[in-house]
Amino acid sequence: MRKSVCLLLAFVTSLSSLAQFKLVPYPDSLRSENGQFRITSNFSIAVNTQDQVLTQAINRFYQQLNRHTAAYFMQDYIKAGQQGAMRIEAGQSQPLFIGTDESYKLVVTATSIDLKSNTTIGAMRGLQTLLQLASKDNGGYYFPAV
Repeated sequence: MRKSVCLLLAFVTSLSSLAQFKLVPYPDSLRSENGQFRITSNFSIAVNTQDQVLTQAINRFYQQLNRHTAAYFMQDYIKAGQQGAMRIEAGQSQPLFIGTDESYKLVVTATSIDLKSNTTIGAMRGLQTLLQLASKDNGGYYFPAV
């Protein structure tokens, strides 16, 4: 009986820590960490792709985040070869079809954001997850560490 109560308590605790994230679709796995990446006007993105569709998606993400936070980012247009606190590494360009690899790995720390995927579709899914993670407190906008 005691073991069942402990397991139930552990399960409820783990659910409540993830309930703070309202994401659609919900990732296969998500682990909340300590810390926050603060969104300031110096926020910039580095990307390793020449794929035009992904470059356009990254710039749309950047504009949406800029409008949402009113941070007035200094970087005008994101393209390959630039430096940034956020780094995006995408594999091959693939059209969207049933079975396309849409997986990605997103790591947010207090000083950097890394988004890695095997395909450009995965990178675009990761961008939307990151946009949904944007939060606000008394200190301004931030991404929680995950």
